[in-house]
Amino acid sequence: MSTARVFQPYFPIASMIAVALVSSAIAQVPDLNQTRSVAESQYQIVVIQIKQKRFDKAMEEANKIFQMKWPPDEEPRLLKCLQLLSSEFLHSGKPDFSVRLLDSNIGAFKDPKSKAAIMKDKGYLLEKMGEPERAIECFREAMRLESGSSKSVKKRN
Repeated sequence: MSTARVFQPYFPIASMIAVALVSSAIAQVPDLNQTRSVAESQYQIVVIQIKQKRFDKAMEEANKIFQMKWPPDEEPRLLKCLQLLSSEFLHSGKPDFSVRLLDSNIGAFKDPKSKAAIMKDKGYLLEKMGEPERAIECFREAMRLESGSSKSVKKRN
């Protein structure tokens, strides 16, 4: 006699509710492999758009990756993707698009360490663009995020 059969006669309604709850939870959680696959294709679309010098379109396509539903444990992978795309814009002579990409998508990250890494990247870009004061503010914000301070500088453009 299986364990499931033992409990089924005594708790038929509870069993049905549990199955319904599990089914509902599964339906609400997107398939991670599918999300990764879509993101991978989306990433390649962005890279191609950048190579074709369609920077506005590339930005639009890149933002779609960070608007997807990602579980929290995927944040390091998502951060790496953001940094790689930012680098693609930079190496195509468009550091301003790199900054826009970082600004547009920092909200997709919850971990202060990820946000600090993004602020540092933005600081390096701004310094390279000849905007030292804005770069300094980014590095200060990164330090605050890393120290866990709740006092943060408002996002500046």
